[in-house]
Amino acid sequence: SGGFAIVKRKDSNNIYGEKYGVINTKGNLLFEIPDEISINSEDDFFDGYLKVRLENSEAYINSKGKMVPSDTVYEEVTDFKNGRAFV
Repeated sequence: SGGFAIVKRKDSNNIYGEKYGVINTKGNLLFEIPDEISINSEDDFFDGYLKVRLENSEAYINSKGKMVPSDTVYEEVTDFKNGRAFV
């Protein structure tokens, strides 16, 4: 987890009725997960990256909420371990 946790809150403005975000160890909200990105509530950060799903592909976001690399998506990705992941 690296000092980050995924949280879910109710959101009546979201079509799914909920919104995900990422907090630090002090409980401060660092960023919200954009609606076009889906995650599994059991997902976690590995080596500073979170595996996310787009409509028909997968990608990573970093601990600042930025897609990494910014213009690359993959059919399927794995969690990072020791700085590496299979894509």
